[in-house]
Amino acid sequence: MPRHRGGRGDIRKAMGFSRVMSLVFRAGAKRKYLVIFGLKAESEIGREVRRFLETAAGQFGIALDRVELVEKLREREGETKRRAKELSMFAKLHNSMVSSGRRSVVLRKMFGVIRDYIGATGVAMYRVERAAEYAELIDYIGFPPQYASAVRRVPVSAKAFSMMMKSKRAIVIEDAMPNYRGGPTDVRKRIGLKMTLGFVFRTGGRTDYLLVIGFGRKKHITSELNDFLESVGRHFSIAVERLDFIDTLEAREAELHALNARLREAGEEERRQCALRLHDEFGQTLAGLHLDLAAMEKRYPAPDARTKEAFAGAREKIRSIANSMRNLSKSLHPALLDELGLVPTLEWYAGEWKRESGIDVRLSSAGFDTQPPRPVSVALYRVVQECLANVRKHSGASRVKIMLAKGYPFAILNCEDNGKGFSINEGIRRKKGLGLVSMRERVEFLGGSFQIKSSPGKGTQVRVKIPLEGHHAR
Repeated sequence: MPRHRGGRGDIRKAMGFSRVMSLVFRAGAKRKYLVIFGLKAESEIGREVRRFLETAAGQFGIALDRVELVEKLREREGETKRRAKELSMFAKLHNSMVSSGRRSVVLRKMFGVIRDYIGATGVAMYRVERAAEYAELIDYIGFPPQYASAVRRVPVSAKAFSMMMKSKRAIVIEDAMPNYRGGPTDVRKRIGLKMTLGFVFRTGGRTDYLLVIGFGRKKHITSELNDFLESVGRHFSIAVERLDFIDTLEAREAELHALNARLREAGEEERRQCALRLHDEFGQTLAGLHLDLAAMEKRYPAPDARTKEAFAGAREKIRSIANSMRNLSKSLHPALLDELGLVPTLEWYAGEWKRESGIDVRLSSAGFDTQPPRPVSVALYRVVQECLANVRKHSGASRVKIMLAKGYPFAILNCEDNGKGFSINEGIRRKKGLGLVSMRERVEFLGGSFQIKSSPGKGTQVRVKIPLEGHHAR
């Protein structure tokens, strides 16, 4: 290239070189490199100089290969760190997704993970109601309160949302909605955001959700960011479906709870009606029968021994039926519970039970200056009934201690005997624990706790704790 104006010839003269020498060498499998030497003297290049340059070219190739290898290793190391950080973030996202708590708590945990990972200012989520043509704010973090008041509902027909629903990628809301007054653009200016991203994800093919991410500085939307947000969308889709499922289960549980309450109330009312009928109708019938028997007895002014014995037996049978009916009536529904309250009723019941069973029972109470709510009183009375019935049937105990205490916000019952005890798991396995199940359900229905401790040869202890204000208060 002896006369290439503006090329190497001119450069050589401008730099004062007499001669220019070039050397080509290879680095790696594909790349070639050119090294140019500028000489200021018109000296002859000998064999030794050429051999030296060839050796130097080989060393240059080795050095460049090493540099490329180091750069690749650094790229791989950076990619590994990025992947590790991303996996750690997704692990946190998953843990937040499956954590217990209300919907707002779970969503805000997930928002926090996303915000911290990508350096955002705030995150908000909308539910898109296509039929109503708007997107409604569900929850958010990082934004001041005026954000929620300004954009609680956003028209779904706006250009940005239409674009996001059609696209699988995130878009910059400001670019798509530059003149939407009172919407994200105006809010962005008021709260100091430089850019907001939005992307849509779907749950179960039915509902669309919009995730809005605000930044305090401009951010370049890379393919890696879009891929990341797509993965985030899948996690949020699973999380929302899970939360919807939990909400449905809780709603069904609430319905079952309300139905159970109505059934228990109906059962208690049925018991009350049966007790009243036994006392009023059958009681009057037995009283009339007793009078009829007395009138018949007067017709025999001088009865023989056999007739006297027959009349005496009939009177005894009537008294026995009346006593059994009276006990059954009180067992079904103790009127004393409504008239005198819980503690006097239990004292009466414990006395009657002691007289019939011959087992010593001691009842102590504290704190019942006022009566607990009726559902709590009924539950505690029924638990004591079941406990004493089990003692009489199974325990072989000689002594029972019942302690009843009321200290806000709980009523506490402790029933303990010195009987032979039993294996709780074995009893349940052989289906002998229906009474225990009934007591537990009755107590837990009122938001209380039921504990039973027993083992062979060590007696049995039942401990009940019921809140004075709870499900029964609703």
